[in-house]
Amino acid sequence: MIPDTPVTYSPFLCAPFVQASAMFMVAPDDEMVHADYDVARQAFDLVPTDKRWHDIADGHFGLLHHPSERFEEASALQAEFLLAKLSR
Repeated sequence: MIPDTPVTYSPFLCAPFVQASAMFMVAPDDEMVHADYDVARQAFDLVPTDKRWHDIADGHFGLLHHPSERFEEASALQAEFLLAKLSR
């Protein structure tokens, strides 16, 4: 549910103001109703900071199944990204 706000929610409103590094791990075949791949890509393109995009297979929740190849892929990429950003 989208909460009542004075301005209609848009994923593009905040993206240009992000100040932290960002990693977008996006499932091209996401099973979530409002998880739109093209919208995620447009928001990613608006983020002005250091950022990384990664397509992940198996939908929105596929990477959560542990142990699994997809979980290992997702957690390794996230750890690598965080270590690179936090060790500066």
